[in-house]
Formats: sequence, structure tokens, C-alpha cells
Amino acid sequence: MDRSIAAARTWGQLVRRVRVFALATSSAAGSWSTPLFFAADAAATTLYFITSPSSRHAREGRREPRVSGSLWAPPGRPDQLRGAQFEGRLVAVKGAAEAAARACFLARHPAAAERIAAATGERFFALELDAIKVTDNRLGFGWKELLRPRALAARQGEIRPARQGEDRPARRGASRPARQLVDQPVDQPVDQPVKKRKR
Repeated sequence: MDRSIAAARTWGQLVRRVRVFALATSSAAGSWSTPLFFAADAAATTLYFITSPSSRHAREGRREPRVSGSLWAPPGRPDQLRGAQFEGRLVAVKGAAEAAARACFLARHPAAAERIAAATGERFFALELDAIKVTDNRLGFGWKELLRPRALAARQGEIRPARQGEDRPARRGASRPARQLVDQPVDQPVDQPVKKRKR
């Protein structure tokens, strides 16, 4: 399987399994890291979250919108480790885009509806991704691949989600039909060990 397609599938699984990412911002006072609940858009190239505009990470993001972040899926074993580092631009979401961000976030976190309705001082932000570095030890210890979301969008037709029980890397040389990354079900089992074929 093409490395970028393998990485894109891992990324699609991650953003549908993991619910919190760490946002890294910086200022003259130093660097800061904040864990945030998030939801990804349909293309998995934008991450939405809600926070107070007066929070440190929101203030620093306004002054320097170039930010970075990371997320990971807790592995059952070291050879199951998957995660990603990424960078992009932080923007405050307004108008119709805010309604879309709210719908996307609540679809991922329905239990947050009541709190969000009462949080009049908080607002939605979007992290528009420019680069994603995916790590997937299921494909080999320390396996990494850099994705460029805009370029990836042009290849969506080559990527299909894993079916039930298929959420594991393809063996080298294996050929599989492809569809869109973003159709990966949220409840797909993703931590099954990769069984090695006896020789």
C-alpha cells in the first residue's frame, strides 16, 4: 500500500477514535500545552473545539495563529502505538461556519450539548491543518509519514475505510480497493493485534 494512503487511513481512524488532542501555543512568556475535546470535519483536515476567548491558549493563538498539536490512541502493546503530530492555523469560527462547527462537535460529543448551551462566554475555534505527521507502529517500529491535507484531498478516491475487523495495516504488496477516508465508523475496533502468518 502507498505510504501516504496508509498514513491517511491511520489518521482517519485516529480522529474518529480519539476525543482529545493537545494544542501547543507560545508567546513571549513561554510555551503552553492544553488538552481539548475536539471533532474533525468530514475531510479530517480541520479540528473544531470550544473554549473561552480569554483562555491562555486562545489569547496566544490570536497573537500567533501558527500552532501545533498532537494526539494518540492508547496502545494495548508497544507495537500497536498510533498517533500524530500536526501544525496549522488557528482561527475563530463565526457566522454560518460556527453553526457547522457546533453541529460537527455535538455529533461527536452529544453529552456536551447542555454545557455548550449554557457557556455563553465560550466560542468555537478551528485548527486548519497544514501538515500531519502520522506514526503507526503496526506498520513497523517507528513508522512515520508526513501528510499534506490539501494534497491529500485530491487523492480521497484512493482511500477507503476499513470494514469490520479490517482495521489493521495491509501486508506489504497487498492490494485493496479504495474509497473515502472520512467514512471510517467511529465505533470501529482499532486495537486488535496484527496476526503474523506462519511460514
